[in-house]
Formats: sequence, structure tokens, C-alpha cells
Amino acid sequence: MGKIKYAIADDHKIFRRGIIAALSDTPELKLVLEAENGRELINGMAKTTPDVILLDLKMPEMDGMQAAAEIRKTNQDVKIIVISMHDEDKYVIHLMELSANGYLLKNAETEEIKTAILTTYENGYYFNDFVLTE
Repeated sequence: MGKIKYAIADDHKIFRRGIIAALSDTPELKLVLEAENGRELINGMAKTTPDVILLDLKMPEMDGMQAAAEIRKTNQDVKIIVISMHDEDKYVIHLMELSANGYLLKNAETEEIKTAILTTYENGYYFNDFVLTE
């Protein structure tokens, strides 16, 4: 298996940088795009296509739900893992309707994020216990 190209879109720079640093020791992963909102993510995808996107829900300019819907119009193959602090049913259900491939809470451990990316890339989806019990 070659490197899995991933992108992260989150409006909190310190959170993005923390995830990137935490994943930097995983040889299977390669960061190809970093964005602070959905619009920047979409624009960046004109130049590079990630295999997996870590996508925040609440961002200025274009939020994660809008970005996921926009991405799905042109790209059914990219895997989208929503990463959010919101644990309400309505978010999870709506994102599954938008064909998100996974959902993680922002308090997830680094190992779970790595597992989610690898599993989503290989199997097409990742659902942790939080999602499965909703």
C-alpha cells in the first residue's frame, strides 16, 4: 500500500497543527492539504485530491456540512471523516445522509484518529462506539 494522502480542514489552527504533528510519525500517511474553512478546502482540491479528509463541522465562510455536500457533487471516491465536538444525533444523522464515511469527536485519542483514517481508506467507513450507539 502506498501512502494515504490526507487533508484536514478546521478553523482552529492549533487543533490542525496538533493533529498534523500527532500523525506525522505514521509512515502510511501524507498530509497534502491543510485548510481553515470549507471554501479553502474546495479550492485546494482543485490542485490535489486527498484520499481521506478530516473535516470540522463548524467553520467560517463554508462549514463542514456545506463542504461535504460540495465535495460529493464532484468526487464520490474521497473519504470524509467528520471531526467535531458536537455529539448530538442530528449532526451524525445529517452527515451520514451527506455520505460522510466516519465521525470522530474532537477529544478522540491520536490512535483512534490514525485507526479511523486507515480503516476508512481500506474499508470505506469508520464508526466508533459513539456513532454505533446513537
